[in-house]
Amino acid sequence: MLQRGYAKQVKEVCNMYIHEMELLQIEKKLEDEACRESLRVTNEERKKLKAEAAQIRAPERKIAQQEFREILLFDGHNGTAAAIYAKENLLNNILSAIPSDLNRDEWIAALPRALVAGFVKTDKDFQQKGMTNYFSCSICSILY
Repeated sequence: MLQRGYAKQVKEVCNMYIHEMELLQIEKKLEDEACRESLRVTNEERKKLKAEAAQIRAPERKIAQQEFREILLFDGHNGTAAAIYAKENLLNNILSAIPSDLNRDEWIAALPRALVAGFVKTDKDFQQKGMTNYFSCSICSILY
């Protein structure tokens, strides 16, 4: 009879333990869901703020791009193919290397690296097209 009572107590303790573990799992799942929801809301807010900032900076960026657009000069010393290709692609390659959410000062600060990236991309793309007329001279001057 003592063993039966002991076995019954052990079974009750095991059931209580299992119940506690289930409760802990449910609690952990709820915490994880709350954390994911919080991250989702935070990311949505961040994206919204970033989009609003980009929209606010868009006119300033457009002005900077227009100022920049006016000073590009293309010269093909070894034929016109390189100059024409650069005219059609270089500016877009440079501008695509600058993040869209920058203000005017940040945009100007990012410009030197974007120029290098734009020239390199244009040159690689031109070579991949199998064109034989390579840049023999390129000059870019930025005036404000």
